Amino acid sequence: MIGGANLAKADKRRQEELTNKQLNAIEALVSGATDSEAAAVANVSRQTVNTWKLHNPWFKAEVNRLRAELWGTSRDRLRSMLPAALARLERELTNDEGDWRAALKILDLAGLGGDCGDVGLTDGAAILDQLARTRRPSPLDSLLDDLNGGGPVTEEERQQVLGELQELGGLTK
Repeated sequence: MIGGANLAKADKRRQEELTNKQLNAIEALVSGATDSEAAAVANVSRQTVNTWKLHNPWFKAEVNRLRAELWGTSRDRLRSMLPAALARLERELTNDEGDWRAALKILDLAGLGGDCGDVGLTDGAAILDQLARTRRPSPLDSLLDDLNGGGPVTEEERQQVLGELQELGGLTK
């Protein structure tokens, strides 16, 4: 079993191994591009981008990490609008004039009405471990894993998943 420090090193190493094409596709996807648009930016096929998204845990992690960063910035901006939104909402509630739904929407987007921006795991090793857990054969193991946070993943399980991902074309190195 790899310890936490070794997993962090392995994840950093994998992030460094993302190709320039993958990094270009990631930047495009995070900016809102479709798979086809990201493929054009990266000069690869749409299917290649889709394969990376589905079968490369470090690609997924980097997309998720950058999306979380973007959402954090967006949430900060939305939160800066809260005083104006609250003032507008107060005016609308007391005067019963106009449309107050925009003010409520800003409150909702700012996180006061529900969660927005959950992008998924941002650590490639954690995604790899999650994939390994889903491949465990016994339903009882799955139930126990759910109860205890998934349980530890063995190096053998990780290597098996990495081999499968390599066969699917998700890993480039």
